[in-house]
Amino acid sequence: MKPFNYRRIKLLLLLLGIFIGRAAAADNEPLTVEIRFHDHKFDPAAITVPAGKPFELKVINDGPKAIEFESFKLHLEHVIGPGRTAIIKVRALKNGIYDFVDDFDDSVPEGKIEVQ
Repeated sequence: MKPFNYRRIKLLLLLLGIFIGRAAAADNEPLTVEIRFHDHKFDPAAITVPAGKPFELKVINDGPKAIEFESFKLHLEHVIGPGRTAIIKVRALKNGIYDFVDDFDDSVPEGKIEVQ
């Protein structure tokens, strides 16, 4: 009978710890949702995010003029220059629909964030 190998057990426990640590870190990564402004509209115009989890909005302005990404319900307001990108951190939200607009231009169709 072979003697019990403690080195192998330690190595297995170490590898298991690394695997569990990486899995936990992946669960803590924030969800990032991309919205692109071009052709005088937001694309996509509607996004869906999970309730109760914070997320990031990556808003890319591909238009020729500055926009003001604004959501009155979320109390968000960000001016984004042409060719610029904004990363907007959003707190965990309850179920519902939260609209957003380009507050510089009323003719831009509004978008929505649906939280489920």
